[in-house]
Amino acid sequence: DPAARRGLLLELGRIALTEAGASEAAAGEFEQVLADRHDDIAALDGLAHAHQTAGRLLPAVRSLDRATQLFQQRGDAAGAAERMVRLGQLWRDVPDEGHATAALRFRQALTLVPGHVEALLGLAETAEASGDFSRARAHLEDALRATDGRVDEPQRVAIQLKLGALFAERLD
Repeated sequence: DPAARRGLLLELGRIALTEAGASEAAAGEFEQVLADRHDDIAALDGLAHAHQTAGRLLPAVRSLDRATQLFQQRGDAAGAAERMVRLGQLWRDVPDEGHATAALRFRQALTLVPGHVEALLGLAETAEASGDFSRARAHLEDALRATDGRVDEPQRVAIQLKLGALFAERLD
């Protein structure tokens, strides 16, 4: 049964991701699913995670890009925006040019889902890393407004703490 095989391979991939040094095995499981169904988003997400864990940025980006395209083709803006944020988070850790590409991905997520809290937080982090503290503050304030009634209180408090830390840092 192809559906049962797919489910088993996805589960084996997820299990392998939890084992230290097993990202190659995980990638192999997800690639088997994709050999049968090239448009399987769960397998693309898992493969991206396996590549990221192994330190292979470009293959991870390719997998997430493909998942993003599939979500967009299906009219799922929220799913596409989540993948854009993950892409931004991947690029943010790349030295030199990574912050600019990360900011672009976070902005793309915001065009798909205005007020996307994680995208706003990503923009705040990239702005702060580039020394643009006023833009970082503005993005944190936007994120705080966007959380109103949409996220749990601990996340709201975490954003307030980041905003406070940014103000305190600027006072020093």
